Amino acid sequence: MFNQPLRGFASGTQGKLSGIVKHGVLVEVGDEALLVPWCQLDHVNICRPLTIALAQDG
Repeated sequence: MFNQPLRGFASGTQGKLSGIVKHGVLVEVGDEALLVPWCQLDHVNICRPLTIALAQDG
């Protein structure tokens, strides 16, 4: 997920890590591949979906 606008993608855009290369990290966003250079990795958060129970009925 991008925590700031990056290369035309809005903050909050979700992508999938595709690979790590010499010049940065490849992220798939929809049908596009985006190279995020090492110097801009602070624009990206790595998150894992997790469902948690907040309350229980009863």
